[in-house]
Amino acid sequence: MNYRRMGKTGLSVSEVGYGAWGIGKSGWIGASDHESLKALRRAIDLGLNFIDTALGYGDGHSERLVGQLTKERSETIYVAGTGTKIRARSCQVRFCVSFRGAKVGPGL
Repeated sequence: MNYRRMGKTGLSVSEVGYGAWGIGKSGWIGASDHESLKALRRAIDLGLNFIDTALGYGDGHSERLVGQLTKERSETIYVAGTGTKIRARSCQVRFCVSFRGAKVGPGL
C-alpha cells in the first residue's frame, strides 16, 4: 500500500480509501453485514487505513459497522465523515477527520 500525507495534518493515509456508503444498507442493497465486515477487514489487512463514513449512510448503519471493525483492530485507522458519531474514546480510531470546518484530531 502506498501512503500520502493528508494536507497539512501530517497524517499518513493510504492512497486507497474505503467509501462506506455501500455498507449502509439504504441506497445500495446487496451485501450482508458479514460480507461488509469481511471486506473491511481484508482492506485493513492489505494496508488501508482511511475510511469515509457519515451518519447519513444508512441512518448510521455504516458507522456501526466501521465502529465494530475499529474496536477489533489495533492498527491506526483514520475515519473521515460529515456528522460522524464515531468517537476515539469508544473504539480504536486514532483520529477522526471532520470535513465540516476542516477539523482534525482525536475524537472529533
